[in-house]
Amino acid sequence: MTTLSNKYILEFAESAKNSHTNHLESLINHATQHTNIFQFTELLQVQNIKDLQNGPHKKSYDLLCLFAYSTYQDWIKNKDKYPNLNDQQIKKLRMLTIVDLAQNEKVLGFELLKYELGMNNQDELEDLIIESIYTGIITGKINQSDRVLRVGNVISRDVKVTDIQNIKNRLVRILQENNKVQDKLQQKIVQLDSEKAQDLESKKFIQESRQVVQSLQQNQKKK
Repeated sequence: MTTLSNKYILEFAESAKNSHTNHLESLINHATQHTNIFQFTELLQVQNIKDLQNGPHKKSYDLLCLFAYSTYQDWIKNKDKYPNLNDQQIKKLRMLTIVDLAQNEKVLGFELLKYELGMNNQDELEDLIIESIYTGIITGKINQSDRVLRVGNVISRDVKVTDIQNIKNRLVRILQENNKVQDKLQQKIVQLDSEKAQDLESKKFIQESRQVVQSLQQNQKKK
């Protein structure tokens, strides 16, 4: 699915390089409702698209960013910031929100999903989950008795340039913590080896002492 998505977004990006501003609005509108596009970085990197954020067409640029980085609840809380969304775009934004949630939690309760996706009907929720699985943006299983979605794999979402350094810093911290854990484990291994050696020495001393005692006892009997 990711390869297919890349193929289509690259076509949109190539078209955007040679498009006038008015056409870019239409292009973004089509990209955000395309059934095979769930990652938008290549389009956001086009200079013509970047230029939209500083002019009268900023809403279209913000719309693209919404689908790249944000969620259904972000849209609900800031509707005035974006152009009106059609039904296909709303459904797609909900699917992207499932991806966003699945990146952090592998078991998603239906009540949480209903809230985050703004849905009240469980059948409609399950249909959306099934479509997300069928599309390939997540793998997982619906557990109706427990009312949860158990997530397997999930595609990655776009990452803001401003977030890259934060991600690097987080990875460095994780690496440092892992190194600390390894150091502590190594110290424990050394300690256990030392205790084991001491234990062996103690056993050897006890055994030798017993032999000495036995030898003395035998000598006394001979006398």
